[in-house]
Amino acid sequence: MATDPAEILNRRNAEVAQIRGYVDLTEEAKERRIAEVNERAQTQYVEAREAAERKRTERLQRTKTAVFRVPVGNVPSEAEAAQIHAAFRRAFSEVLSATASPESPHQAQEKLEEIMA
Repeated sequence: MATDPAEILNRRNAEVAQIRGYVDLTEEAKERRIAEVNERAQTQYVEAREAAERKRTERLQRTKTAVFRVPVGNVPSEAEAAQIHAAFRRAFSEVLSATASPESPHQAQEKLEEIMA
């Protein structure tokens, strides 16, 4: 089964063209076969789109986790891990407030350099 929605549609179009080319079938038989092909292609198309959406969602979640994960390393206690998380939240808040509404990109850069210092 194809997983690319465009490939599914192209294959369906080819099958429909082939069915329309049969000279020994009545129009009713052609329409019935075309309806079957369309129904099968529609099911495959929906499944492929849902699978692609699931992959995108999973990839987004992994990316968010990688970007926003706070590296705590091998800390011996929950209290130390909580302190690390609090420090990251403070730093994030400080950067956010410093760059929330700068008058210019240069001003935002200066504020961020002060924070880093």
